[in-house]
Amino acid sequence: MRLQRSQPLARRLFLRYGLISLALILIVGLGLFFVLSNWVNRNIRSSLEKTNRSIVEIIENGARREIRRLLQAEVSAAMDRIARMRSEAREAGAGEQQIRQMVIDMLAAEHIGREGYFFIIHGSGKVIYHPRKELVGEEVRNLDFIQAMKEQRRGFMEYESRLPGEEQVREKALVSDVITDWDWIIAASVYWTDYPRLFDINSLDDFIQSIDLGDRGYSFVVNGEGTLLVHPTLRGRSLPETDTPLLSIMRRGAETSSSGFIPYSWHPDGRDRWEKKLLHYIQLKEFDWYVASTVYLTDVQRPLWRLGIFIFLFSILTLIIFLIVSSRFGRILSRPLDSINECLDKGEAGDYSRRVAPVGVKELDALAEHFNRFMEQLEQGKEVAMSLETLRALSDTVFQNTIEGIAITDLEGTIQQINQAFTEITGYTMDEVLGKNPRMLKSDRHERDFYEYMWRSINETGRWSGEIWNRRKSGEAYPEWLSITTLRGNSNEPVGYISIFHDISRQKKTEQRLSYQAYHDALTGLPNRSLFRDRLEMAIASANRTGEKGAVIFMDIDNFKQVNDVLGHIQGDQFLSILAERLVRSIREVDTVARLGGDEFSLLLPVLQEQTDAIEVLTRIIDRIEEPVLLGTKTIHPRASFGITYFPEDGNDSDRLMRNADMAMYRSKHRGDGGYTLFNANIEKKNLRRTSLEDKLRGAVTAGHFLVYYQPQYSLEQKRVTGFEALIRWNDPQEGWISPGEFIPIAESSGLISAIDTWTLRQALGTINTLNRETGKQYTISVNVSALQFREEGFVESILAALNATSFPPELLELEITESTAMQNVSAAIAKIEELSKRGVCFAVDDFGTGYSSLSYLNRLKADTLKIDSSFIQELDTVPEAAAVVTSVIALGKNLGMRIIAEGVETEAQLEFIQKHSCSIIQGYLFGRPMPFEELKEFLKHEA
Repeated sequence: MRLQRSQPLARRLFLRYGLISLALILIVGLGLFFVLSNWVNRNIRSSLEKTNRSIVEIIENGARREIRRLLQAEVSAAMDRIARMRSEAREAGAGEQQIRQMVIDMLAAEHIGREGYFFIIHGSGKVIYHPRKELVGEEVRNLDFIQAMKEQRRGFMEYESRLPGEEQVREKALVSDVITDWDWIIAASVYWTDYPRLFDINSLDDFIQSIDLGDRGYSFVVNGEGTLLVHPTLRGRSLPETDTPLLSIMRRGAETSSSGFIPYSWHPDGRDRWEKKLLHYIQLKEFDWYVASTVYLTDVQRPLWRLGIFIFLFSILTLIIFLIVSSRFGRILSRPLDSINECLDKGEAGDYSRRVAPVGVKELDALAEHFNRFMEQLEQGKEVAMSLETLRALSDTVFQNTIEGIAITDLEGTIQQINQAFTEITGYTMDEVLGKNPRMLKSDRHERDFYEYMWRSINETGRWSGEIWNRRKSGEAYPEWLSITTLRGNSNEPVGYISIFHDISRQKKTEQRLSYQAYHDALTGLPNRSLFRDRLEMAIASANRTGEKGAVIFMDIDNFKQVNDVLGHIQGDQFLSILAERLVRSIREVDTVARLGGDEFSLLLPVLQEQTDAIEVLTRIIDRIEEPVLLGTKTIHPRASFGITYFPEDGNDSDRLMRNADMAMYRSKHRGDGGYTLFNANIEKKNLRRTSLEDKLRGAVTAGHFLVYYQPQYSLEQKRVTGFEALIRWNDPQEGWISPGEFIPIAESSGLISAIDTWTLRQALGTINTLNRETGKQYTISVNVSALQFREEGFVESILAALNATSFPPELLELEITESTAMQNVSAAIAKIEELSKRGVCFAVDDFGTGYSSLSYLNRLKADTLKIDSSFIQELDTVPEAAAVVTSVIALGKNLGMRIIAEGVETEAQLEFIQKHSCSIIQGYLFGRPMPFEELKEFLKHEA
């Protein structure tokens, strides 16, 4: 074979990779330069903007401090003059109204800055004095800053305001103080436009001089007329507009944005050429000032260009080094190839069919020629014969040393070959099985159909695998996993079979042990819950077929936790094992006793002639269970609680029966005297009813099924309705009206009561707010608070949020809490009541006399109202003690300065008693039942 003319490998590597490296270095160098250039430009802009914002912050904070100091001084001086004026006027005999007018006249004569002034508002939000006379006497409490003043009363405040007649909202600041006995709030107010005259711009010099913006960068402040207020060299002069009209550009830019960047060219003093600069400005609109910082781009970009030169020189050096290395590498690479050619020349001793084509590289083409000559010699087959011999030896080694038994038969089933594992598993040697049929291993555990299916599968698919029982030479039957595969010759015709198997006796024993553990309790060996349920379902099915009766009994050991705590878990387990043995000895052969977990056991009595048979078995069990148990030196007297349910009377479902027995057992447990309880279907009905109502409650609020009814509260002194109590009602689409006495306990126990309380509160506040606006009255609303809602950490915030959302006056809201709710955590209750009372919210203690009735706690709670429970009012005519309780509560409330509300007044006799003892407010069907809002409005029309 003739070699083609080709280039040396070293030269090709040198040329190819030299060009590639040059391109890569140029790309990386230029890319790095442009990335750094962008980074520097972004950094310049960020630095200028941060500098300006720092200066703006200093100016605004300085102006704010000055205006605050000025206003505080004005208000302090005014309050001193007012105090002297009031004192002198009173000594002179002037009337209170005359003194107030004197104060107004004095403040009207005061002026603060260019537009500042004093004004006065009453604590209710009414304007007492204002320079704009049309505002005097107006109610302005709905303005946000007035609300803030009413809450803050004294101190400094910044706000935005547009008084009637003003065209736009303006920023202002005020300082206020209070004349407490008049409930007047005196305020001094100025506009932001007065701020610039109060700020000393010269105080910025040191800060601006300390700013580092490069060699020639600097910051300056210019006003709207172009005068430089702060500048390193031009303070007090006009900003030059000849080269670049910066002020005009900043003004135009400020029309759309208060800040921006301006690139421009500048002609520095003493230089002939123009230089590029970058300026960033921020407009202080209220001041009509512009804060600006500027740098020469050549100053800040000079390090970047130096870096570019460095990158260029570094790239040239790297390229030179890379070319030298690639040349050297090419020469190194060709040497091993030459060595390989020499080694292949010496190894020409065989024959093979592979060939290598020339690739156009001198060294590799020479290697290919030698390799092809080597492969031609390999075709003689010497190495192939040696390889086949090695493969045969390897196959024999694997055949004899595998742990799986192997047998090879002909098509008639005659054994031709076995391996050592076959002998170890079956006990038969090679001489004992050669020429015989594998039927000699049959265990007679499989029917004829099993073998017919196996050979049908082999004939159809050529293979079969599965579990089979065979017999060893010793006669022992054992399980094995067997695979049979058809052997085929060169023309694909069957020539025999190969069977591979392994003993799975140990695996089967493990599976049996795991199966037992899965269905039995590890401590007692009794059936567990799964096995008990299976046997119960079989017993139910049998009872349905035969008409027999059965029973399920649940048992729970009383006070088992004390045994564990006193004796430890080891002896506790011994205690459980002893009681398990007693249970097993006490039941019949057909019965089942199981351990469900912990100290709970269950019994299945599947065959009963009468229900009394179960009681006899249970009586025997109780007698044995209650026999003393000696654990070490301690004698334990066991006692257990039992629950019984029967099938099919109480149900035909395993889950239901187990639930029934469990429910009956817990009734025994709660009774506390041991013994047993028979399942009662009425208990299940109540639980199902409770579960059904709880499910419906979860969606009732969002579905709109709740309504708020309002019961009038009638003042005997004013002879009219003064407020209402909000009462929740539930109208379910399927069941209709559901009593609060039924669903409220469920809502409390399930935690749903908080959401219902919140909804009721907001609904009531919004409704009564509407009613007060329509009628011009100030009706109060009383809303019940559940114990769960009152205990929540965010209770105070949720009440305030409801008031804010509905704009409801807090002084018209009264929250009702029960004695028991407040007594659960007295200190926390007092804190919450005090916090809301500060905001104007009132509190009532509901159902007084039915709970703690603690006078000391009642006094500490500082509630506003005491409500007499309706149960005492209803018993006034029949129970003498009720009258004593009512009169005592009325007297107690009066002594504590509380309002008294009598609930549940329904008869004239009850009303007469209440009036006789000077109870101020009554509530009950005699004056009005709970009613929806629309009906309430009609009621009020008739009452009027």
